[in-house]
Amino acid sequence: KQTVADGCISWPFDRIQSIIPEDVSLVFVELSLNETIKGRIHIRLNTELPNIRENVVNIFTGQMGPSLVGVVLSYHKSYGLYSNSSLPFNEMKVACDSNGRSTSKTGEIIGYFGSGYLTHLYFHMPAPPKPDNYGNGWIVFAQIEEGMDVMEELAKQGSGATISDCG
Repeated sequence: KQTVADGCISWPFDRIQSIIPEDVSLVFVELSLNETIKGRIHIRLNTELPNIRENVVNIFTGQMGPSLVGVVLSYHKSYGLYSNSSLPFNEMKVACDSNGRSTSKTGEIIGYFGSGYLTHLYFHMPAPPKPDNYGNGWIVFAQIEEGMDVMEELAKQGSGATISDCG
C-alpha cells in the first residue's frame, strides 16, 4: 500500500514520465517483514540491455499491469533472496539476450526469463564471487546501489520478506 506524507504533492507516474530522461535507470524496492517496513533498496539497471531495462521499469512502476508489489521473497543460502514463477511478473514479456556466461557478484540482481517472460528474480548475496553459467534465459540486469544492509538483515530472518512498494 503506497502512502504519501501529509502536505506532499503527488502526481501519477504516467503524468511525469515524459520529462524523465530515457537513460535514467535507478529504481527502488521497499521490503517489509511481518508488515513492518525494513528499508528500501536502490537498484541501478543495466543500460546496456535496453529491452530488458524498459520492461523491468514497467514492472517496478506497474505501467503494464503486473508489479512487484506484494511479491514474497524467500532466502536461499547459496544465492540470497529470490522469488519464484508463481508471481505476477511472470506475465511480463521481456526480450532478452541469452549469451548467459557471467560471474555472480554480491548485490547483483539476476532474472530468469523462461519462454521470454521474467519468471524468477534473485538478489544475489554470497560474499565470494562465484562463476556461473546461467544458461539460456539467465541474465544479470541490475546491481544494488544502496541497501545491502537491508538485504543482509532480511536474510538472517529467513523467508517471508515482502516487496511492499516499488518504483
